[in-house]
Amino acid sequence: MFDLHTHTIHSDGRTRPSENARLAWQAGLSGVAVTDHDTAAGWPEAERACHELGLEFVPGIELSAEDPQAGGRSVHILGYFVDAEDPALAGECARLRGEREARAERMVELLHSHGIELTFAQVREFAADAPIGRPHVAEALVAVGAVADTQQAFDRWLAEGQPAYVDKHAVTPEDAVALIRGAGGVAVLAHPGLDRAEPVPEDPSDDDVLVRPWEGAGSRSPADVAPVGSEGSSRGQPSAGSPGLSLDLLDRLTVAGLSGVEADHVAHEEVARRRWQAAAVARGLLVTGSSDFHGRYEDERIGSAATSVRVLYALRDRAADRPVDALRTEGSTPW
Repeated sequence: MFDLHTHTIHSDGRTRPSENARLAWQAGLSGVAVTDHDTAAGWPEAERACHELGLEFVPGIELSAEDPQAGGRSVHILGYFVDAEDPALAGECARLRGEREARAERMVELLHSHGIELTFAQVREFAADAPIGRPHVAEALVAVGAVADTQQAFDRWLAEGQPAYVDKHAVTPEDAVALIRGAGGVAVLAHPGLDRAEPVPEDPSDDDVLVRPWEGAGSRSPADVAPVGSEGSSRGQPSAGSPGLSLDLLDRLTVAGLSGVEADHVAHEEVARRRWQAAAVARGLLVTGSSDFHGRYEDERIGSAATSVRVLYALRDRAADRPVDALRTEGSTPW
C-alpha cells in the first residue's frame, strides 16, 4: 500500500521529507508520496530516504486552484510523476509561491491595523525555508498571544470573510490539470468530500447522477477502476481546501484529462467516501486513498488511508503512456 498525499516543512507540514519516509516504513507501507503545495523541493531528500529504507518514492505536488464557475471555491489538484523542471509548471509554482508571500505580508499589515503587534519577520520564522502561508501567520498569532490557538486565529482573523483575510490568485482547476499533464504527469482531484455542496444520499447507489453512464468514460479500461483498491479509516483532521465540490466540476475535470479522485481521504465520512468512489468509477477514474499527513496533530498517521499498488501502477501507466506490466519489470522509474 502507498500513502499518496503527505506534506513536509517545504509547504505547510511539520516534518522533514525523510521523516515522512521513516513513518511510512514504520506503518508497513510499500512507498509514500511527498505532495507539498506548489513545490517539489522535498523530493530529493524523500527519495534518498525511501531508497535507504527499501521504499518506493512517488513524486507528487499539490496545486491550488479556484473554480470561477462555483464562486471561486478552492480546489486542490494532486499531480504525480510530473517533470518538476517543466517550464510551464515550474513557472506557475514560482509565481504562486511569490504571491503567497505577498499575501502573507498583506495579512500582517491588516492585523497591525487592527492593533495586533505582529511583524512579517516573526511569521517568516515559523515558515523557515517553506513557502509562507496562512498556517504560519496563525502560528505567529498564537506566539504573540493574540489568540489561544491556530483554529481561533482562522476563526477570528484569517478565514474568508474575516478582517485579515486576503484573496489569492489561483489557476482554474482545468488549468491545473493541464499544467500537470503538460509536465508529463497524472492529475487527481484531492479530498472532494471534506465539505459538501450537494446532499449525500444514504445509499450512494440510489443517486442516478453518480452511477449514470458517462459519455466520456468509454476510453477508460474497466480494469483500471474496479475494484477500488484502497483502504483506510474515516478518522482524521480535515485540512484546508476544496469546500463544496460538485459533480459538475468532476465532469469538467474529467473532460480536461483528470485521472483520479482521492475518494478515500482519511477525513471523508463513510457516506461521502462511497459517494465519491461511485462518482469516480462511473466516469472511468481511478480511486486513491491517503492520509493528507501534515504532522500537526497527534492522531495523524501516515498510512491511515492508503492506495493499492495496483492503482499506483495504473496511475504511473497513464503518466508514462506505457503498459503496466512493463513498468512492473523495469528497474528505472518512468519520470
